Formats: sequence, C-alpha cells, structure tokens
Amino acid sequence: MVPTYKEVPVGRNSPIAPYKDLAKLTRGHGHEIEAHKLIEARHLKAWGYTDRQIVNAPSQILTRQEHVALSNKIYNRLPVRKGIEYSRGTVLREYREVYAGRPQYLDAIMQYLEALGK
Repeated sequence: MVPTYKEVPVGRNSPIAPYKDLAKLTRGHGHEIEAHKLIEARHLKAWGYTDRQIVNAPSQILTRQEHVALSNKIYNRLPVRKGIEYSRGTVLREYREVYAGRPQYLDAIMQYLEALGK
C-alpha cells in the first residue's frame, strides 16, 4: 500500500536519506512529492561514481514546487551543456550558494562523498 501524501514527511520535515529509499515513498503520488538528490547524478557520473553509488546519494522529499525551484537554481548556476563537466570544487561552491539556507544539505553531501573516498 502506498502511503498517503499526508503520511510522508515533506520538505524540511523529511529525513535526509538515500535516494533509492525516498524514491519508493514518492511513488504513486503523481509527482506531487519528489525525492530530490542533494547532488545531481550528472556530476556524480562525471566523477566516476557507479549507478549503485548514485542511487545511495543523499536526498530529501520535497513538494513538486520546492523541487522545481531548487533544481532551477542549480541549473542556472551549473547549466546542462553537452560536453561540459564541472569540477568537484565548482559544484560544491555553487551548491553552497544554492543551499545557503539548508546547511544540512551540504553536510550530507560531504559525508556521502567522504564515505565513498573519492
């Protein structure tokens, strides 16, 4: 049984957890809530992370509106362009700006990257 929208903690009330776990909770909600990877898969792929590592990236459940707003801020700072890959330093610098009001996001990203040793 899919939990109802009201049963799933969303936004700042949502735990930070692996994407694969939170994505399961958001299924069946018509994208009203979405699991937001705190660091985009495109960067992790460019840095040599495996699919198995990427599905364990730290995430949080957000409303569609929150997810779109954060994603747009990220895309404005780190545009998706064919053949362009950003360095870890560049990505982390831009994420610090985007997530300025959510320091727990940066902490989770750093813990994730350090745990993988890359």
